[in-house]
Amino acid sequence: MELLSTINLLALVLLPFVVPKIWKACWIFLLRPWMITRRFKKQGISGPKYRFVYGNLKEIKKMKKEAKDWVLDPNSNDIFPRVVPHYHNWLSQYGETFIYWNGTKPTLFISDPELGKQILSRKLGFAVIAKTRPEVFILFGKGLPFIEGDDWARHRRILNPAFSMDRLKVVMTKRMVDCTLRMLEEWRQQRSGEEVMMRMEINKDFHRLISDIIAATAFGSSYEEGIELFKSQTELEEYFVTSLTSVFIPGTQYLPTPTNLQLWKLDKKVKDSIKRIIDARLKSNSNNYGDDLLGIMLKAATSKESEKTMSMDEVIEECKTFYISGQGSSSILLTWTTLLLSLHQDWQEKLREEVFNECGKDTVPDSDTFSKLKLMNMVLMESLRLYGPVIKMVREATKDMKIGHLDIPKGTSIIVPFLKMHSDKAIWGEDAKQFNPLRFENGVSQAANQPNALLPFSVGPRTCIAQNFAMMEAKTVLTMILQRFRISLSPEYKHTPVDYFNLHPQYGLPILEKKKKVHDLIKRASSRLDPLSPFDSFRRYTKNDESFLLHLSVYLEPGRGDRLSSSLKQHIRKLLKVPILDSSSIKWVQPNTLVRFRGMIQDMLGNEFYAGAYKDKTNGLNVLLWSSRTVFWISLAKNREKRAGWMKQGLMAHLRCPELFLGQTVRKRQQQGETFLYWNGTKATLFISDLELGKQILSSKLGFAVIAKTRPEVLMLFGKGLSFIEGDDWVRHRRILNPAFSMDRLKVMTKGMVDCTLRMLEEWRIQKNGEEVVMRMEINKDFHRLISDIIATTAFGSSYEEGIELFRSQSELEEYFVASLTSVFIPGTQYLPTPTNLQLWKLDKKVKDSIKRMIDARLKSSSNNYGDDLLGIMLKAATSEEPAKMMRMDEIIEECKAIYFSGQGNSAILLTWTLLLLSLHQDWQEKLREEVFNECGKDTIPDSDTFTKLKLMNLVLMESLRLYGPVIKLVREATKDMKIGHLDIPKGTSIIIQSLKMHTDKAIWGEDAKQFNPLRFENGVSKAAKHPNALLPFSVGPRTCIAQNFAMMETKTVLTMILQRFRISLSPEYKHTPVDNFNLYPQYGLPVMLQPLDTSAQP
Repeated sequence: MELLSTINLLALVLLPFVVPKIWKACWIFLLRPWMITRRFKKQGISGPKYRFVYGNLKEIKKMKKEAKDWVLDPNSNDIFPRVVPHYHNWLSQYGETFIYWNGTKPTLFISDPELGKQILSRKLGFAVIAKTRPEVFILFGKGLPFIEGDDWARHRRILNPAFSMDRLKVVMTKRMVDCTLRMLEEWRQQRSGEEVMMRMEINKDFHRLISDIIAATAFGSSYEEGIELFKSQTELEEYFVTSLTSVFIPGTQYLPTPTNLQLWKLDKKVKDSIKRIIDARLKSNSNNYGDDLLGIMLKAATSKESEKTMSMDEVIEECKTFYISGQGSSSILLTWTTLLLSLHQDWQEKLREEVFNECGKDTVPDSDTFSKLKLMNMVLMESLRLYGPVIKMVREATKDMKIGHLDIPKGTSIIVPFLKMHSDKAIWGEDAKQFNPLRFENGVSQAANQPNALLPFSVGPRTCIAQNFAMMEAKTVLTMILQRFRISLSPEYKHTPVDYFNLHPQYGLPILEKKKKVHDLIKRASSRLDPLSPFDSFRRYTKNDESFLLHLSVYLEPGRGDRLSSSLKQHIRKLLKVPILDSSSIKWVQPNTLVRFRGMIQDMLGNEFYAGAYKDKTNGLNVLLWSSRTVFWISLAKNREKRAGWMKQGLMAHLRCPELFLGQTVRKRQQQGETFLYWNGTKATLFISDLELGKQILSSKLGFAVIAKTRPEVLMLFGKGLSFIEGDDWVRHRRILNPAFSMDRLKVMTKGMVDCTLRMLEEWRIQKNGEEVVMRMEINKDFHRLISDIIATTAFGSSYEEGIELFRSQSELEEYFVASLTSVFIPGTQYLPTPTNLQLWKLDKKVKDSIKRMIDARLKSSSNNYGDDLLGIMLKAATSEEPAKMMRMDEIIEECKAIYFSGQGNSAILLTWTLLLLSLHQDWQEKLREEVFNECGKDTIPDSDTFTKLKLMNLVLMESLRLYGPVIKLVREATKDMKIGHLDIPKGTSIIIQSLKMHTDKAIWGEDAKQFNPLRFENGVSKAAKHPNALLPFSVGPRTCIAQNFAMMETKTVLTMILQRFRISLSPEYKHTPVDNFNLYPQYGLPVMLQPLDTSAQP
């Protein structure tokens, strides 16, 4: 009793303390998010839903992780979706202004530039947000960017003189030059003997250089003296970047966790390094501490005027801030500007010419020089617009604020996204995402549709104090590099901008630098040798074929293609394996027409190389060698602008399919071997790339089942047809359906296939614009519609138009299915009336209703004879009295769904990828056309007998199925404990048989496994590889695709009729992005150029 009284008393004592804490937690985690969401919703502002404690941090982390695997085209400046994928996704869903949750912190995204400028220009009402993340201070220091009110005004007043223009001109420029000269001298020493071209990882060098400049100009030190400081700050930066997507719990920064202990240790190292620099200055001077940044702050530390004084702690914090902020922003500006000049050689030459005119070739630049470099200033402005180091500014409302039409509650964070604003077409025009420095020709204020739209250094009272310093640094370094080097992009470069507080290149910036004096070497050689043999001499100065071709691409003179020296011809012929520069090879180059011939040249430097040629009106010849990573350009055209324009047309290299879209699987395979286990939610999944094991599993009649039963949405999309049923039901269905795909029946179907193809070709003819010779077509969509029409006609006696609702509904179902593949399935949830399930049920009902209408039409039009197509055969089975030959009406509907979807997808995709390969390999396209003309004629309608004679076409289709098989993997599930080969597989394990990997395995297909070579099949499929019957596009064993002959007949019909009428080449707009959306799709379609063989001929 006494114990109970004591407990009650203790509870009463603690109640006043506990209840407020519980209330505060409820307020922070539940009530406040609900109230703020509601308040913004009334203003028409929505966003992703708040999640308890984490807000949207998990979504952000996931999207950022996925985006890190993306590699962009180096010529693309559309980097916003990769750098901040969460903003990009939410913008499309919720509009230009939306709210999301950074843990429990409401964050308002504002992309309106006027609202953004108003917020940044405010002196009161908005504060920096760093106080909510203590690790920010450890990294950046509590310097000028992160202090408020009177402290900010006092610090700004003290530091302003350190960044005055007089100080920059008189003292700092010379030190910047000295530091840059040291870097260039290191580059010179790194050169190997007479090496003409150097590969440099320039991003790292720029970081070190800017650190050296800051140390020299602001602190009278050097990079070497402060090396410990820079190393420690680099480590701190890594911790900070990791923390950005984690929830911060107030108070945890004081706990001695392993992370905090390491942060405190690094912070101490940084402060100790700064203290040593300060102590050295204090010892070296009595009362005059110098007039650099450190000297000015030390004078303030001894000042007796309260408005001009700084404590020693404040001095240390400002040193930290300037070191990390200054070093990061300036080096990144230099990095991205170098990238842009590497990509835009015309602008690099313009800047070099300007530097030579204003500064000379060997003169050391000074501050007066930089004011004359107008073009360089324009390029730097454009670089800051496209790749500004700071991609966003963050503020926090310190009280309820009214800005424009927005009511912003106290405590709301505001994101002002510079990266979005700087690439907005509404502000910068249609070329907003293109590199065009001339937009700044009349100054920054008139560069856009709105005045002063460029905000790389912020705006208002808190504009970056060191912006003139940063620009002077950039101009100094660029000027001195352009005086000495030509810069081009290394083939190893991956265009992967990433937000690590600043905008960094994820894998650095490797470039190739050519000494400017190389040209003199060629001139000296040419004085002793015949006009073109300098290149033979120059060959001796290069160490490998790659280097030779790169130099050749720069120094070969225009208009001399037919007069190349014999030794040079012989060397190029040896490299290319084709006589590309002989007069006999020039005759096929048509004036004013880009002709690309695709033929594998050799597996060189680990890449597949191709060649192409273009001959313009001036009879100048451009010869091109390219691979998946690099381009070697031998230009002999006289017109420089025409050369540059053609280079932008986007050359397509051969595929490396697994690496392109199965990145995670490839990485796992590299890490864990050819057979490994991973987890699809709670489902154990075994990846098998061993061909023989895969065939054993697929051929096994017992012990392995299809896996669809674990994902109910699969059956909704594909139907519970032949592909997804088991046991006696499968045997019964297969027996009933086999006659529909017999060879005799296929011969009857050929006419329907021809009629459908003629309709498509007639539509192409109608789309042709007058006298237009070449048409651009998005052929992937047309093939999907064509195959749908063929299936509807040949299998169901219908048409695409009659079943259009069915196809649309199945397309929507497919989108839901693809999205579900990376989500965890919880059994039973498919019966809940969730928004997703309701939409799925609605679409499924539409599909079934469409099929029922088609069945009803057939039942009404026939008495007892329902026809001998697929639908007729199934309807006859519905009336059969033999159980082994009977099908119920619901089974017929499911089989219709299965045939419609599977048949339409696979055949259309096979056609798409085959057309891609024929566009890339013009020599094979011509061989197939010649075969078609010989066996079928130019105008004759093909029939089934024709297709048996098309041997080369069959080879090409086999090779297309090998490289780009529509089905990239087959999935089975162990229904009991199984022993296959050396593997013991537990019951319930899913097995992935990765046919895409098997089909490109060098151990199976030889060294040319990833190259297009149809001749490997000339002795049949069984002898095409080192293993018999290694090609598995339609599976193997009893469950081999029932419609494989139908699919091949469709493809041959369409290809034959297209080759009779058109030449096909790849559109410059094509992006080679294969993606696994259940089948292997081209992510952005297949745009091609169609040239009629006879413009007067009708389809």
